[in-house]
Amino acid sequence: MNNNRLSNSGNKTVDRDYIAREVNRLLNGPSNYEIIKGRIFIKSLNKFYTGRLKIQVELHDQGGSVFKTFDSMNKCADFLGISTHTVSKRMKTSLPVILNNKEYNVVKSFGRERSSLVI
Repeated sequence: MNNNRLSNSGNKTVDRDYIAREVNRLLNGPSNYEIIKGRIFIKSLNKFYTGRLKIQVELHDQGGSVFKTFDSMNKCADFLGISTHTVSKRMKTSLPVILNNKEYNVVKSFGRERSSLVI
């Protein structure tokens, strides 16, 4: 007999009353977020929420001069043909990205203020 085959005979019954009670408890409980001066404050982390999507990013060549500036990490990722996650990791680790057989560093630009997320 094959004990590893898919079967529904071993399924546990779901206690829907328990799930409904937990959902109500979580929804009726206090919020983890607070709006302070138009910015979102996360109480459990004791810090403000910072969105990553509108961080202005620059590509610097090996000499340190600015090669190209992007309004967001998404636009930089699209230009380089890589994921936004990779752009973020390369910014944090200072590892270069390769474009047209040349190495460029992804650097956060300080040319303008970031906009904060508003709920």
